[in-house]
Amino acid sequence: MLAKLSVPEREVLTLVSQAQLSYLEVAEALNIPIGTVRSRLHSARKRIRTALSDFPGRDGDPGPVDLAGRSGIGVAIVDEAGRLP
Repeated sequence: MLAKLSVPEREVLTLVSQAQLSYLEVAEALNIPIGTVRSRLHSARKRIRTALSDFPGRDGDPGPVDLAGRSGIGVAIVDEAGRLP
């Protein structure tokens, strides 16, 4: 998923989400304006959101559902009516 991002978008997203730096700290670390940090982060999140829209559950279909009713991949398989086979 991250491979779909540009290098600048990936840098900002990684520093904010994984290193948990503030926008100001990211701006200082990369020597860019804070507005550029916000713009790149917005673009990265939008690109990821668009890529994820192809997965089950994004169009009203909940996809696979486990016994607790949570959506996810690799959980109990149910038939069209939501019953366990």
